[in-house]
Amino acid sequence: MKPLTLIFLLALLAGCESEPEQTESMLRLQRAHDEAGVWLDKASLQLTEEAFRAPKQHIGSILYGHELLQEARQVYRRADIRGLELPQLSQLELRLQEVNPVLADHALTLMQDVKDRTLLLRGKISDLKATEYGSAKTSSAESIKYLSRLYNQDINDCCLKDIYKIAQILASRSGQEYEQVIRLSARLTNEMVRILKRPEYASPFEQQLVALRQSLPSERRNALHQ
Repeated sequence: MKPLTLIFLLALLAGCESEPEQTESMLRLQRAHDEAGVWLDKASLQLTEEAFRAPKQHIGSILYGHELLQEARQVYRRADIRGLELPQLSQLELRLQEVNPVLADHALTLMQDVKDRTLLLRGKISDLKATEYGSAKTSSAESIKYLSRLYNQDINDCCLKDIYKIAQILASRSGQEYEQVIRLSARLTNEMVRILKRPEYASPFEQQLVALRQSLPSERRNALHQ
């Protein structure tokens, strides 16, 4: 057989060889990528550039996107895969971490708003009680109930819903950095009950908010007000 013919046959045989079979670990990784990719695609629809630019106006989207990223991360945990996740997962998680100081500061602002509305309610209740006499007591009691219902709806719509969402976001992967903000969020309604009963408690509550703001890392705190 001529040398050129032999080379041709060897090349032909080499071309006919099948692709090396994927190992079970390779298949497991690919399945994890495919499943996680579905969650990441959904997360990307929520975690848009606009959401990252103005996180205070997109708290709901950020929370939902955060939950979707957790689902993607869980895919790899179930598959016992570490360090081989799709790059998009870590990239989005990092960007979420970068908006945490803005959200923490916003939560404190909302808590201040709740405190102010609580003092306003306390003043209205005091005014009503000051005018109570005889049969007017029944009317006053009904008015207080009505004002209380309005107050509950008001602080829920303006503040509490977003405060609780922010606390959920901060509670994940933030270490101890925002622990006190999260804890104050959890006991906020109890703090407001105290202020309703004793308005003088508003001052120490305000001091808590100031201290928590100052506890934010200085470079991040400066960035919030640029």
